[in-house]
Amino acid sequence: MSRYQRSVVLVTWLWRNGWRPGMYDHRHVNRLYRQLQRHMTGKWKLVCVTDDPTGIECETFPLWSMPEPLLPELKDPTPNCYARLKLFDPGTACLFGADLLVSIDLDTTVYRDLSPLFTDEPFKIMRNERADTAKYCGTLWQLRPGAHPEVWRDYDPVLTPHITYTDLGLYGSDQAWLSHKIPDAPTWGPRDGVLWNKRCRTHKLQDGVRLIYFAGDTKPWDEKCRLTHPALYTPL
Repeated sequence: MSRYQRSVVLVTWLWRNGWRPGMYDHRHVNRLYRQLQRHMTGKWKLVCVTDDPTGIECETFPLWSMPEPLLPELKDPTPNCYARLKLFDPGTACLFGADLLVSIDLDTTVYRDLSPLFTDEPFKIMRNERADTAKYCGTLWQLRPGAHPEVWRDYDPVLTPHITYTDLGLYGSDQAWLSHKIPDAPTWGPRDGVLWNKRCRTHKLQDGVRLIYFAGDTKPWDEKCRLTHPALYTPL
């Protein structure tokens, strides 16, 4: 199936008690939505899974309840993104009515059409360029609905954090579990035009960049980004 025939649902996430509560709100969802509207081709839509749809311009889907994970002694034991793993539950994935689901973070900047990145593989994910964490980066991944149901089936709020962090030394929540459960997945990286902001030139964007992600404290809408990396600054 060509990328123009394939229906793609991009899924982004906003919950009040999720990763770093208070860092994101509806403005960040709308920022991402406007960028995708500007650049995406083919049959696609953005859906925000959220517990607070107020002010969000794209479609929303109610956030499911998740058991609170029992985290070992991590660098930052509170934030986690385990809720995203429920897309690997075939019964949940089919509710989005898409040929392909693509999870995408709010702290990204889209510069070109992302459609050429999406392929027919059951699962594909971004490589992690940071040395202190898991093999994969959870900023962007694609899933064919129903593929790899073991990711959700084997998830356990008590055992999973201990397996990934204590036993395997993988820092991170969902991305660590994905690194463990699907260790040989195809990946995207700089050659695909997908870059970590710290790998970008300070005052000039490289040719062919499709997406830049901001893992860490600095975000593309921050004043700090405007001062230190003006080419990457995109206000809300």
